[in-house]
Amino acid sequence: MRKRRDIVWAAGFLDGEGCLTIRRSTRIKNGKTAIYYQPWIACGMAYTPQNEQAILKLQSLFEGHIMQFRQEGNRRDTIVWAVASRLAKLCAEKLEKYLIVKKSQAQIILKFYEECELDKNKKVSLEKLQERSKYFWELRKLNHKGRLRLQRLSEETPERVKQQSELQGNEPVGAKPEEVAQIT
Repeated sequence: MRKRRDIVWAAGFLDGEGCLTIRRSTRIKNGKTAIYYQPWIACGMAYTPQNEQAILKLQSLFEGHIMQFRQEGNRRDTIVWAVASRLAKLCAEKLEKYLIVKKSQAQIILKFYEECELDKNKKVSLEKLQERSKYFWELRKLNHKGRLRLQRLSEETPERVKQQSELQGNEPVGAKPEEVAQIT
């Protein structure tokens, strides 16, 4: 029972603070470039005693590595827990049914392992490489935060103009007749 409660806690914690992704790296060996894809689940936070306890709990549940990064100037030090490859798959299997926000990322990591034959000693065909790339880009799209667009309250946005004109009973400024018909 305690183990299940800890897994549920970890799912909630990683939903808010974690990152589930597939990392892509290139290596040049003997003049040839090779592309590698590696599932990766991580959580990084400002270093405080409370955050260190949470990170250590993640490590006790899923193994993995803990890294601490010293920051320059007045920035806070960072502590990071991460699992990769096989451990990332095992972690995703345990967490998947309890995740809410990052459930689809965990499912993509699991599909990556199901459909992509992972053998270190085998050369990967172009078809398999494209399949791995597909999962990489799917996760990249899901994890993309985008650009936050803040608007001032005084700024005239199309939605605001529409709302104001509806309140006043006027036609929206610059609206075409067919758009007015759709608004009313």
